Amino acid sequence: MRYIIYIVLYNITGPMTSCPNITFSSCLYQLKNRHGIDKHLEWFRDFIKVVNRFYLVIYTGENEYPVLQNEIDTIGEEDTRNKIKLIVKPFTDFQNYKHERFWRSNNERSENILRDVADWRLSMLWCEKTHFVSETIEKRYFDTEYYGWCDIGYFRDSLSTSVYRDTIRHAWPNPITIKRLHKDKIYYGCNVQPKHMGKSTRWMARHFHPSNIDSTTGIPRDLYRPDAHYFSGGFYITGREKAIWWNDTFQCALEKYINAGAFMKDDQHIISYCIFTGSRDEDFRIIYSSDNTSIGNSWFLFRDFLLQRASE
Repeated sequence: MRYIIYIVLYNITGPMTSCPNITFSSCLYQLKNRHGIDKHLEWFRDFIKVVNRFYLVIYTGENEYPVLQNEIDTIGEEDTRNKIKLIVKPFTDFQNYKHERFWRSNNERSENILRDVADWRLSMLWCEKTHFVSETIEKRYFDTEYYGWCDIGYFRDSLSTSVYRDTIRHAWPNPITIKRLHKDKIYYGCNVQPKHMGKSTRWMARHFHPSNIDSTTGIPRDLYRPDAHYFSGGFYITGREKAIWWNDTFQCALEKYINAGAFMKDDQHIISYCIFTGSRDEDFRIIYSSDNTSIGNSWFLFRDFLLQRASE
């Protein structure tokens, strides 16, 4: 069993912590997508080099494993290498692979704006994130109080700048911020710009309103807009027990769409369903652009938010 000594650092510019209190899960599979595998490998190389104040579990396929493991092995800092674990998990072992027929059909729908640029397995992969996090917890790859998901490309090309890369490595996430997060809430970012917030919120509230939910299928009667977005699916953070609850809750909602044969845009679609039809204030904490005026990209709010000394 791994024993963790939790150390609270009150100066984020001080010594680096060797025992983080947060474990992120992520993944990298070679699939047809908008960015291409070379760009994802570039993001992967940059991302693993800033692992310091968090543990990282990366899920991948058998073919990708040798390349990714070699990249990890060539990192100079042994402490960084020890905080990363690479797990081989083929698509056929995914919890939602049993719904292959749905994923293939969903990918071919005219409403799917990614059908010509993405593999059908990509949508399945997006909806496997909560299962990855649950496996990380249940198999105790790293034993921490907080867990979450962070896309391999969450920092995108920002880590190519040495000053910002050093800041992330030495200060992200701020352990004081992590310690003050509520372990019984799931933290997501809202990717809607403030000037569009009213219009987007009204549409989501109407679409997921109880009066618009079909009593037989349990999902909205009208089609989810192909261009709709509200919550970013590339990052979330919560406590250990809540992460297990979130996996069950997300999967239950997803299967409503699968059973109804309804169009499912992406994991963000299911996240919106859960938050707007559920107990939003009780189970979730939403981070908005206005929570940090220095944030430049509303799709990646936790880059800056977790550098702050948050009040909760």
